[in-house]
Amino acid sequence: MAHAKPQTSPIRGVVLAGGHSRRLGMDKRALQLHFADSSRSLLGWSIDRLEAVVGPPLVAIGERPGGLPSATVDPEVSRHLVFDEISQGPLAGLLAATAASPKTALMALACDLPFVSVSLLEALLTSWKTSCADIAAVQHKRHWEPLVAIYGPRSFPKMAERAHSGRRSLHPLLDDPALTVVACQPGDLDLDRELFNLNTAEDLAAAQELAGSTKASGCLGSEAEDSISRR
Repeated sequence: MAHAKPQTSPIRGVVLAGGHSRRLGMDKRALQLHFADSSRSLLGWSIDRLEAVVGPPLVAIGERPGGLPSATVDPEVSRHLVFDEISQGPLAGLLAATAASPKTALMALACDLPFVSVSLLEALLTSWKTSCADIAAVQHKRHWEPLVAIYGPRSFPKMAERAHSGRRSLHPLLDDPALTVVACQPGDLDLDRELFNLNTAEDLAAAQELAGSTKASGCLGSEAEDSISRR
């Protein structure tokens, strides 16, 4: 059953940054895209955008520090790290975040969605706050995007149930009849661009073109590191 009133519970962001980037062949979290006016790592962009909407986010990763990009072990970032102990993708990252904030709704953003804007996250937050739903998620062309979504505490037990039974996909959670879901469908944004997912070398080339640049690097430059170190 849905809540009786629009949302009043606190909300926190979580960057889902636990993937191993096997198809790309390099750590996506440290990958920089060069835009016309700035450069950031994918991890840095994700942190920036969530922080602009809901404050400093958690960062869910799939391993303990050591061999991680410098951005994830920066003191200001590392104090917000949560660890996926069961290595089952974004669902496990979310579950780790629920353990850190069990009574707080979580705005999830995957770090390999480099063009999700603050405007889209603000629209998502508005959809959540004005609804009585357990989950708010971006929907595009009749498809849910579970990695740009807000998960309320009532959805957390269902997450745990799925994770501990080895069911890794988040999509069925949005179709669970025991949960209510509200769609965020902002008509003034280019959702094909906003939801561009970077997984392969071909995706990287396309992302560079979308960013308006032919440059990208597989490690953090000083500008990105300085940006992250200021948090």
